[in-house]
Amino acid sequence: MHHKQSDNPTSRPEVVRLTPSGSFTWNPAQLDVTISDDCIAMQTKRDLASISSGIVGSGFVTINSLVNYKVDSSYNCSNPVQDLFNRLNKANLRPERSSALLTAAVLSDAGWYDASDKDFSLLVCATTGFSNSARAGEYLPERDISHLVGTVNLMVVIDGCLNDAAFVNSIITVTEAKSAALQDLEIRTKTGSIATGTTTDAIIVASTQNQSCRTIEYAGLATRFGYMLARCVHQATFDSGMRYKERANSKIQSGRGVDSDPDITQFFA
Repeated sequence: MHHKQSDNPTSRPEVVRLTPSGSFTWNPAQLDVTISDDCIAMQTKRDLASISSGIVGSGFVTINSLVNYKVDSSYNCSNPVQDLFNRLNKANLRPERSSALLTAAVLSDAGWYDASDKDFSLLVCATTGFSNSARAGEYLPERDISHLVGTVNLMVVIDGCLNDAAFVNSIITVTEAKSAALQDLEIRTKTGSIATGTTTDAIIVASTQNQSCRTIEYAGLATRFGYMLARCVHQATFDSGMRYKERANSKIQSGRGVDSDPDITQFFA
């Protein structure tokens, strides 16, 4: 499931769609990935430097696992941090060495992409739900954001070496790529505007800090790393979003629609 990119610096970098099921190992980071209806877990014995907006393992932290847990669409826990600690402990994962997210999205609909270059390799996983789609800068009444569970969760693992600026820059690049995918999917808010995300999106970017690789100092869209990161995130988000839309259309056509399932949106074209 690993793709070797040409060392020719003038060649257009390629990304590869993955179609995993069950479990697999992503060799560049010795990352063991397990996929079930309840959880997507990525684990490695190597220390990963990370930046995360996760409920557990947020900020700049060193981790060994990235986890995306499935919850019911009616999930309304008063202490999601403790809930995640309990889930991680039950899975024999150390909460203090994990970054963990929650989603009501269907995990089998996740989008997966892989890319490699001479100085880095990338693995991206995206899960999507758009029931609380939003547009940056567009006012959203507080009554419209309570108890909403739709979200776009993005997990990125890099075998490479990033400085702090590149870590922060990668969050910008990932967010822009996600928003571009929502634009291409024509996901809309309640007002009809094109959405840039949802009200609860989350991101984890983790790196092996492989010292044999040249340090990545920039992660903007004009850099080779930034292009490949953005391309993987865009495609993974788009693929997952298309599956979400297909599932939503099927429910609407069957007469169940959004009223019977709060995680199915009526706000896409």
